[in-house]
Amino acid sequence: MSGSDDEEYYKDLPDYIKDNYYLFPYDKELPMVFEKILGKNYDGKFIRIPKGRVVATLGTIGRNFTEFAQGEQDLLETVEKSVGGMIDNLGPNNPLKDNLVSPIVQAKNNKAWHGGEIESTRLQKKPIAERTDEKTDELSNKISDVLQSNDITKYIADKLGISPKKINYVIDQYSGGVGDVLLPIMTPYAENNIFSDKFTTDSVLKNKNVEVFYTELQNAELLNNSEFASDTDKITYKYLNSVSKEVGELFAKKREVQNSILPDNNKKEQSRELQAEINKKVKTALKNLENMQINHNSVSLGSDKFYKVDGEWKTMSDDEKEKLGNLSLDTYGDYKNKTQEATNKKRIETGKEEANLNDIEKMKILQISKYSTKEKDELYSNYIMKDLEDKDTTYEKLRKYYKSEKIIDQYLDYKVK
Repeated sequence: MSGSDDEEYYKDLPDYIKDNYYLFPYDKELPMVFEKILGKNYDGKFIRIPKGRVVATLGTIGRNFTEFAQGEQDLLETVEKSVGGMIDNLGPNNPLKDNLVSPIVQAKNNKAWHGGEIESTRLQKKPIAERTDEKTDELSNKISDVLQSNDITKYIADKLGISPKKINYVIDQYSGGVGDVLLPIMTPYAENNIFSDKFTTDSVLKNKNVEVFYTELQNAELLNNSEFASDTDKITYKYLNSVSKEVGELFAKKREVQNSILPDNNKKEQSRELQAEINKKVKTALKNLENMQINHNSVSLGSDKFYKVDGEWKTMSDDEKEKLGNLSLDTYGDYKNKTQEATNKKRIETGKEEANLNDIEKMKILQISKYSTKEKDELYSNYIMKDLEDKDTTYEKLRKYYKSEKIIDQYLDYKVK
């Protein structure tokens, strides 16, 4: 594992881990005894040692301002996180927050002791009773089932948001070290040994990008539903929603593995591979959004392409991508928009909602357009000629004979009389 890989894996860890622990890359230079205890898979793993409060505070401030200098967060976010870290680590205990009922209050607010969410954004999209995963113990699931079995207790549970995941968190907090050992045994999840859990962390299994992705998706949905939604808002939601479906399928596969009867070693290996694929997919999606540039009526986000037709953004199908050839996405989007406008006009004039453009009408759009001869040639060859009702191949023969696309203007003039 190279130094640059270590740096990327480090960046992917949740902030609370980076702030509160010294982290050392777990690599092949470590003594053999560590390999026996922690396994042979090195990538993304770190040995962690708790920091003191003062050191953790200084580290939090330093990390935040470094990320600000590198353009990874703005000044306001940097100051808020730094001040918040100082208060959490150096401020006196707040009896209103740090007391016997703190775990219950934290569960009610969906905020764990380290500041992260108890129920992930992904789980929050599900009904209360279904907010569980392979890391939720059977006792918590059973308690939730009992609450859901009675109309009165179900009403209370749904009203207060008492999900299996939150029940698990509360039990874990009150049971302390005993719960750390016993609760994982009551789950289908392939747990690491206690030593590994306490003294190592894995940026593949604990990756901040997944939570960032679902938070972005949640925000994008709100903006998309606004009557003032911009093109950027609409595309962002459409794209993230598309990616979330693919990620959801990977999570489903991961749950199948964890709930299977496979040996723990196989569960760990396959689950980690699926999680790595999830992490890569969401990280790529977030990076694509950072670099998004909307043209007049089209936008590319990685391999996903969108174009605007009749005021609505459409996702380009695989078949359309294959036909695109050397044609620019913006020109294709403009052509699709022109054909849709002409179709709408024809339907209004004829009074027939099913009316579509005929071959000559499609050619006329190309004839009067300001596209270059090369663009007209691509559009005619890839989208019109292949769909002609009479399967006319005259243009294809003429183009081969003259060895040039420049005959397209004369040919369209000939066809559109």
